[in-house]
Amino acid sequence: MAKFHVPKAFLANDVTMVTPISAISNGKLDKTSIDKDENDVNLRYEFRHIFRTMAIFGLYHTPKSWRKQETMGKSQSDHFLQHAHRLYCLFTQIIIFLNLVRTVVGFGYMDSSTLPMQITLACWLFLCGTNSFIWYRICNTDTLPKMFDFWQTYCQSSSMSRMFKTSISITWIRRRKFFIFGAAISFIVSDSLFPAFARLGPIEALRNDTVFMISPGTDPVIMWDVIVQVSLVFCNAAFAMPPAFLLILCSIISQQFIQFTEKFYRCITDKSKFKGCLIALRRQHQYLSRLVFVLDDAFNFYIAASFGVLIIMMCFQTYQLVVAQNFSSFLSIFLAVFWLSMVSIKFGLIGLLTTQVHEKAHDIVNYIHDIGVFGFKEHEEVTQMNMFMSKLNGPPIALTLWGIVPLTKEFLLTVVGVYITYFALVAQTF
Repeated sequence: MAKFHVPKAFLANDVTMVTPISAISNGKLDKTSIDKDENDVNLRYEFRHIFRTMAIFGLYHTPKSWRKQETMGKSQSDHFLQHAHRLYCLFTQIIIFLNLVRTVVGFGYMDSSTLPMQITLACWLFLCGTNSFIWYRICNTDTLPKMFDFWQTYCQSSSMSRMFKTSISITWIRRRKFFIFGAAISFIVSDSLFPAFARLGPIEALRNDTVFMISPGTDPVIMWDVIVQVSLVFCNAAFAMPPAFLLILCSIISQQFIQFTEKFYRCITDKSKFKGCLIALRRQHQYLSRLVFVLDDAFNFYIAASFGVLIIMMCFQTYQLVVAQNFSSFLSIFLAVFWLSMVSIKFGLIGLLTTQVHEKAHDIVNYIHDIGVFGFKEHEEVTQMNMFMSKLNGPPIALTLWGIVPLTKEFLLTVVGVYITYFALVAQTF
């Protein structure tokens, strides 16, 4: 994974913290007002609930630089706990991949009618294991600390971000975090309770139809059932928590681009003010664009792996429902519909919110074309405008699939169109 460093070009003089005007009263500083400032956001602190939940499921351990800060001057027991937590994360990865191996081995122990469900389960476990491994690698680097520091310094707390109102309020972040994080927790709970009820509940028909979940141990041993169900809870967390984290970050960046575009539109209505802050406007947009590249550097492999496995699962489940239709019971049909709905929703959410970053980053082009350059008396102003347009008309400011394919709405529409066309043709051949 490529390491990120802040270029010297970004080390401008106007990235210092500013004191809110509301915090100054009669020439004196009101510390209470500063503490209540909506734009003074410590993103790491706001994400503490997500980090703690992911740590419980072995998806997160404190990155190296943060770990040094936390253990500086502390006893050896604190250092031991940090290393023990890393080993716990490795242990959860082993559990997920052992589940995958167990499921693949179970292909030969079950009836052929349950093979589609076993293949779907194996694909899902592979995605969960991949998510867990990628997050372990991210936490082993300083990617997250550098990304959070860059956002705090250049996009949230600098004088320009305050001036152009691209800073996000703490209330907005908490509301979006509560909604997405709550949806992830709800999925983990519901998707863990249903198979547990099916396997350990009183309905024999459900136990018979879900026996593929514990293969190759097909004998009704309660202890083995319990072990499998507990391990699947960790898998559900690995499936839901990483995308929730990514979607919150994408929402924050998109909102900052939206606020910047609104401020830019207000500036161009007053040409005298616009010419005075043209350089600062372009620089602030450059900071936000750089933040997108920092986020992509951290998550492009995760996004590529998620898209690849989700598309495979969608194609396989659609084929089973539309073409093959070899279901042994009504529960098999329900599970196929449930899995298809779940992976489609996840694919849609990741696709829409990641492509929204590109859309909002380039929305400003529509307003730049409306600016007249006849009032610009200096060549420097025209040069700044040309550089701004070159940036927006150049390579897309977007997240990518492993740094290869930028995630735009055109790409997402192409994937969905190919998916629908393929199955429309396949359905006509049967």
